[in-house]
Amino acid sequence: MIRQCRYAFSLLLFAAFVSCGTKPEPRDVRSTPKSEPARPSTATPAESVAGPVDRHEPAELTCNALLPLGSEFNPCAGLNPGAARFFPSSTASAASLPAELTRGDKDEFTLVALPDTQYYAEQHPEILLEQVRFVLKNQQALQVRALVELGDLVQHGASTEQWQRAAAAFGLLERASAGQPHGLPYGVAVGNHDQEPNGGPQGTEFYNRWFGRQRFVGREYYGGHHATDNDNSYLTFTRGKHQYLMLLLEYDEQMDDGVLAWARDVLRSHPHHFGIVVSHFLIDARAEWGEQGRRIYAKLRTEPNLSLMMSGHMVTEARRSDPRAGGMVHTLLSDYQSRARGGEGWLRLVRFFPNRREIGVFTYSPLLGRWEVDANSRFDLSY
Repeated sequence: MIRQCRYAFSLLLFAAFVSCGTKPEPRDVRSTPKSEPARPSTATPAESVAGPVDRHEPAELTCNALLPLGSEFNPCAGLNPGAARFFPSSTASAASLPAELTRGDKDEFTLVALPDTQYYAEQHPEILLEQVRFVLKNQQALQVRALVELGDLVQHGASTEQWQRAAAAFGLLERASAGQPHGLPYGVAVGNHDQEPNGGPQGTEFYNRWFGRQRFVGREYYGGHHATDNDNSYLTFTRGKHQYLMLLLEYDEQMDDGVLAWARDVLRSHPHHFGIVVSHFLIDARAEWGEQGRRIYAKLRTEPNLSLMMSGHMVTEARRSDPRAGGMVHTLLSDYQSRARGGEGWLRLVRFFPNRREIGVFTYSPLLGRWEVDANSRFDLSY
């Protein structure tokens, strides 16, 4: 109990260290989903990935920079992924892995999705830190192979303080471990709040300063980017004999045809990869296409390896399934930002059972130590 109290106190110190004051809790916007104006894109035609660049990672990426002043707490301690036991939170004792999460598939694994972390970056950085620590603590138990943030990493796209907080938390994923010299594969989709002005696809200066190509080039999982920035990029990872490709497409209601053509070409150049597309706004609360989602689906449905799409933005959960060449593509929406403290730490554990051709979707909060099990939060898909 003393250790738990000391850790809780340390998290409060961490929050004080990276926050300059207490702000009001975010309003409940479940009845008024976000709808931000979009500006036309000026994306240039696709270019090849630039050569190696110097990595000038800011000091905030180091574990020491996360230390609360005057505290013995080390956010990087206890994150050794070697233990194959399940930890309900980064500080809890080991527990039994829920039976549903394992189905006897020797290649089963987890893709973690963090929806709309904007209020964590603005007001509750300790919650984002806890989400990342939970993932790393359970990297072996859950066979985590990749993580993706679904857009709106920060609340204000021009806030250096919020980008520093996000970069510090995600920097923990970049620590080398056994079998992963470049850390856990991860990507961050550009949401409307990550742009300045909000919803302006040209305004990604801060995103590229903190999560630009210089941060990823040289990491074995980073596949490349469109044009000269990291607004649209992709990564690859494997599990056993199975290969996966994840495309990260910027929020842009008037998405340039060149970006869509580039995304299609990336899928075609990886014909044996399970294709995943992540973009901040694909479907709404009624599971109907948003304008960008409709255009992405229309352009990419011809590709037989397009199998899963994920988004946030609208404060709810929803999903739909649509035909594509040779099968179906499933589109998932999850966003919990209207809940207490900007989302209560809820995240998605997307469990793949590739030899069974099944996906199990689980919703969990390491902050609360609870599973959400209604039909929109816990379901299975086949492919």
